Amino acid sequence: MKKENGNCLFLYGGGLVDSANCFLRTIMDEVKKKNIFNHIYVGRYSFEALLEKRFIMEWTPELKATVEQAHGGYFGTCRGVDLTKPELQANAIEQCKARNIKWVFVAGGDGSSRQVAEIAEGFKEKGIMMSFIMPCTVDGIEGGAALGIDMAVKTYVGLINNFANATLCTRDNMKFSVSAIVLQGRNRDDLLAYVLKKIVSGPVAGLDQQFIDIFAIPANYEWDKERLVKKVESSERPVLLLISEGATLPKTELHETFSKKKVRIYSVGHLAQVNGSTTQEDIEGIKKLVERLIPALENGITKDEPFSLVVEHDFSSVRVEKIDYYAKLNPREGQHPTLKPSLETLLKMYLP
Repeated sequence: MKKENGNCLFLYGGGLVDSANCFLRTIMDEVKKKNIFNHIYVGRYSFEALLEKRFIMEWTPELKATVEQAHGGYFGTCRGVDLTKPELQANAIEQCKARNIKWVFVAGGDGSSRQVAEIAEGFKEKGIMMSFIMPCTVDGIEGGAALGIDMAVKTYVGLINNFANATLCTRDNMKFSVSAIVLQGRNRDDLLAYVLKKIVSGPVAGLDQQFIDIFAIPANYEWDKERLVKKVESSERPVLLLISEGATLPKTELHETFSKKKVRIYSVGHLAQVNGSTTQEDIEGIKKLVERLIPALENGITKDEPFSLVVEHDFSSVRVEKIDYYAKLNPREGQHPTLKPSLETLLKMYLP
C-alpha cells in the first residue's frame, strides 16, 4: 500500500491559531510512524506552497526540532490564493507531480474547506487526492469540532482582565467608566460565548459579579440598543461590554453611543491567534485526537476519493464525509452560525 500511495503533503490553510503547529507536527509524526507514504512533505504559507517550490519541505527530525521551537505559527498562512484559476491549478498540480505527491491533507478554517472542495475534482483528474482533515480556527465552524478556540479564549480572558484592572477600577468625573472589548470572530459568536463563560465564572479585575454590570453584544442574536444605552448610562457600577466582531455596534460608534460616560475601547485580534498558550495538557489532548484521526484517515485513503474528516463536538469520535461536507455547511454567503444550547442560554442571559 505504501508504494501505491506515493508521497503526501500537509498544508495549514486557515487564519493562524496556536494549536495548529502542534496538531500538524503530531499528525505528520503519526503518519510517518504508520509508514503509509514513502515521503511526507509539509508546505508553508497555506495554498501558496503549491505554487512555490521553496515553500515545500520534507518532514524530517531536523525540521520537527525547528518547528517545535516556533511560537505556534511556523507553518504560516497566505490569503488570496485561488487555485480554481486554471493556470494556478495547473502549476500546483505540476508541483505535486514533481514530488510524486498523491495526497494533499489540509487543516484550516471554513475558507480552506471551500477551496479544497472547489479544487478536489481537478486534482483528482490528475491523480492527486485532496482531504480536509481538521478545522482549525478561532472563529468556530459549523458541522464539527475545531481546534484553536480554547487557546484564543485563554488569551482573550487574560487580556480582558489586564484591561479591566486598568479601566473598571477607574472613575471619571465621579462615575465609573465603560470598558468595551471587541472580540475577533468574523460574524460568529463562538468566541464571545466562550469568553463570556470564562469571565462570569470568577471575579473580573478583582470585582465580584454583584459589583459589575456585564453585557454581551453578539453578531447573530437580537438585542436592544436603546435598552443597552439606558442600562449603561444609569448604572452606578463598572460596565464591561463584550462585543462580537460583526455586531451592529461598531467600535467607531461607541463613544457617541454612550455620551454620558467615559468609554475605553480595546480590540483583541491577532494577539489571540498565535499566542504560545498551548499547554502540555493541550498537547496531550491533541495527541489523543490524532490517535482517533489516524484510523479514519487510513480508511479514507483506501477509497481513493477526496474526503473530509469530521470530529464530533465532544471529540469522542471521527467519521469520514465527502470533501464538500464543511463547504456546504459554511458557504461564503448566507452562513447560519449556531452555538451549543448551553452557550446560547448563557449568552442570552447577558443580552441587553
